[in-house]
Amino acid sequence: SELPLSEPNRQYTSLGMSIEDMHLYALDFNTKELLRINAKGKVESLGVPENLDVNLEYWAGDVAPEGRRLIVVGKDKAADKDIRVYSISLVRDDHYAGSTDIVSNLPTAITDIATDPVRGTLYGYDKNQKQIISIGTNVLSHYQHEKVGEFVEGLFFDKNGNLYAYGGGEADQS
Repeated sequence: SELPLSEPNRQYTSLGMSIEDMHLYALDFNTKELLRINAKGKVESLGVPENLDVNLEYWAGDVAPEGRRLIVVGKDKAADKDIRVYSISLVRDDHYAGSTDIVSNLPTAITDIATDPVRGTLYGYDKNQKQIISIGTNVLSHYQHEKVGEFVEGLFFDKNGNLYAYGGGEADQS
């Protein structure tokens, strides 16, 4: 079902739901503000998280399973690759964004991430390599399986830990 937003003109990215307070959290793609969205679609800006690099682009994100952090991937647009993972506190007043640099043998551009509810592993879709990847502490692992032919816009897990993806034909996310 649709959720009419009180601020429909924002570009929402890195969307995830917190089981801690049952709110949706996202970043505004342009302003980098952390946004909290309630069940009625009311959008509240929580400001730009402390320590978040506002010069990066944030396409992929998800709320961690415990519901207290929004995990986002920072992409250097000029280099066209992801360079950092941030963990934004949803409970601290300053919404501090701790970070770690990405280590990968291939340049990645992750379009979405999702956390396995059974194992706690973070997975993403890398549009550069057209593959599902796993994200460790800061190391990305590409798997030697067949590439995904279509553009994946989103990933999600069901309650049994099965990973699903949705998307369409080729899309440009530059």
